[in-house]
Amino acid sequence: MEKTAFQSYCEYMGEMPDVSRHIPQPSLSERDRRWKMMRPMMQAEALDCLLVWGSDAQFGLCEANFRYLTAIPSQGRSLAVFPAEGEPIAFVGTGHDTFESLCYSWVKDVRTIPYLEDVAEALRSLDLGRSRIGVVGNTPGYWPFIEQYPIVPQLQSSFPEAEFLDVGKKYWDLQLIKSAEEIGLLKKAGEIAEKVYRALVENAKPGIRECELYAEMLRALVANGGEPNSMLLMDSGNPVFAHPKHPPVSTRTLQQGDMVVVEYHVKYAGMVTHTERTVSLGAPDEKTERLYRICQEAYQASLEHMYVGTTLRDAVLALREPVRREGLAYLECGYHSHGCTSGGYPSYNGTDEGTTEVADVIIKENMVFTQEVDLFDPKWKHGKGVVLADSFVVTDAGAQVLASIPTELAIV
Repeated sequence: MEKTAFQSYCEYMGEMPDVSRHIPQPSLSERDRRWKMMRPMMQAEALDCLLVWGSDAQFGLCEANFRYLTAIPSQGRSLAVFPAEGEPIAFVGTGHDTFESLCYSWVKDVRTIPYLEDVAEALRSLDLGRSRIGVVGNTPGYWPFIEQYPIVPQLQSSFPEAEFLDVGKKYWDLQLIKSAEEIGLLKKAGEIAEKVYRALVENAKPGIRECELYAEMLRALVANGGEPNSMLLMDSGNPVFAHPKHPPVSTRTLQQGDMVVVEYHVKYAGMVTHTERTVSLGAPDEKTERLYRICQEAYQASLEHMYVGTTLRDAVLALREPVRREGLAYLECGYHSHGCTSGGYPSYNGTDEGTTEVADVIIKENMVFTQEVDLFDPKWKHGKGVVLADSFVVTDAGAQVLASIPTELAIV
């Protein structure tokens, strides 16, 4: 068989230097813990293999399931073939992207983009043509595009004697309770989130352009070890919407009296925290101050009612009580889980009608969530919005926020 360009380049390069120790990533012990959890689930479902998909869409949030298994960031689309016995195969990126994947030490067999024929060949090499194959594809929530190409239906046609089953929910269940190492990585992400916040309040001054303020926050994120594809949203002006916007960031110059709202994630070693804050350039008006006080009250209620043994429904009702009492409205006001992504299972952040399937989830120790409180007053015409959110871990003593960032309305 003719050598691929990647194989030829590997021969040209010779032995690659080991740079994995310079890349923040979970340990091999954490890898072994995760893989050992998957085997009983596979055995219970009589699965011979898992196909775990990912992509770099939505600021890399869609890589969650693939990265949980491999520790490798997605480059474009990605796929892990995880047999019931033996070593997994990771398909990720193009030839030159594969060199980046070699910086991660969990998976030995790393190959390029998962085209149909490549995946089919891998399944045949593992003698899986007549097996039960669990598919972990679309994440719950708002990213229905992880499987960017219709490879699964094509595989079903190529392997008519195999049985393909959707086991995404069972795979998510494995991720809910965090290990001590995972919580440690999330706390490190929280420390970086504090530095990003400092960059925000130290630079949010009249005369700076919105894009320059964004760049200062991004620099703090990356310079302190955060991954550059972490989500960073921002909006500024007078008024501002009750939710930051996606890039492109404007070149507008900030003025005295403006508000700035931000939502940002910090991804560190593949683990993600979430922060939202509101900044006022100069003293805010009384209506905005009142709105933010209700935002803080809801935020505090969310932490007080998120404890071991309660249900997600009861925690959400407590969070939303001040909002409903004051006749306010929200864009997001609830919880979603955190770990290798933001907004995975379970997520109870929208309307009650849309989240009944997770409402009765029992909160357990070492679960990690973010609560979001994005409020506005529907009675105001062209009114302002405010935001406040943090990630926290559930402990036997209650909710512990992962980043030490002031919750007051920042006035600069």
